[in-house]
Amino acid sequence: MSEFSGHLRLRAAVSANGRTALAAQSFRAPFHLSKPYWDADTRTLLVQVVNPTAGILAGDRLESAIAVDAGAALLVTTPSASRVFQMRDGAAECRQSFSVAAGGWLEVLPEPLVPHRGCSYHQATRLEVGQGGGLFYADLLVPGRLAHGEAWGWDRLVLEIEARVGSTLVLRER
Repeated sequence: MSEFSGHLRLRAAVSANGRTALAAQSFRAPFHLSKPYWDADTRTLLVQVVNPTAGILAGDRLESAIAVDAGAALLVTTPSASRVFQMRDGAAECRQSFSVAAGGWLEVLPEPLVPHRGCSYHQATRLEVGQGGGLFYADLLVPGRLAHGEAWGWDRLVLEIEARVGSTLVLRER
């Protein structure tokens, strides 16, 4: 069985021309980035994160860290849902962190997570926003493949989220 230990690291900063640009980027399969797009109307850099594989399988370990510096604005999306496939043995794990400096802005709008029947998946998300920074984060979950009778049919699904503004914990959910 093939296993991925993929990572995605992005840092958005204001460039010399006043636009947001990726000041640092690193990624390894199954993550891939589309070409960033500057939206002059919203003054936001748009980045699409692509997973060119079929989906998330047993043994996959995914890590992402996205940071936005002061004055920068970044929108991160995905073009399609993330499918978590059935796992006869093992589990998959995703750890993601998003941080925004004071005066920065980050929107994270991925397509939904689709856990299939018999999967075991753990996702831990950490959000950190500096005083005066802004973050809009959406984490969408669908109940499975309804046409296959898989509503809520996973073996184990753990979704954790922790959010801090400055050093203050404002949300912890599991």
